[in-house]
Amino acid sequence: MKKRFILAIGICSSGLLNAQTRPLATPMVKQTQTAKANTNSSYKKPVTAAPLINRALPVTVNENLVFYKWKAARWFESAMWKGEISAPDFTFHGNGTVSCSSSIMNLGGNQLLNGTYTVSGNKITIIIKQDTTAILTGNLVYDDSTKKLNGSYNFQVLNGYAAGNSAQSWMKMEINP
Repeated sequence: MKKRFILAIGICSSGLLNAQTRPLATPMVKQTQTAKANTNSSYKKPVTAAPLINRALPVTVNENLVFYKWKAARWFESAMWKGEISAPDFTFHGNGTVSCSSSIMNLGGNQLLNGTYTVSGNKITIIIKQDTTAILTGNLVYDDSTKKLNGSYNFQVLNGYAAGNSAQSWMKMEINP
């Protein structure tokens, strides 16, 4: 009985041992890299960003108008005063609107004015209204080589002590750095 029992245990255990999977190849040893401090500090590869920037810069007149902030100036001359009136915060928006400070319309004040603009080729027409008191209509031409707008304007006073008066002269815009 003992012999049969030992024989049965031997057959069962050999069957269990043969049922286990055996590796077909040698086991892989996991390799880890060790990092040393300051090993790449002497070699720095310069990265040129110019080609990427050139692709991102505006190409059309509309893109240039919206991409930059502008500084506008118009020439004004009357019997009592002559000189430039400027607005350093002229902003064109992608939806055809434009905003600037009221300093472009008169000698004082700093409220925000809104208007519209249209682009046809490299010609831009700007219409800005200050309440019901004045309208400024500018006809500018965009020069791609200098990235400036130059042209003329018509300023009409609708209400107030100077109602009915108008002024015409030159207007220019350049990118506000």
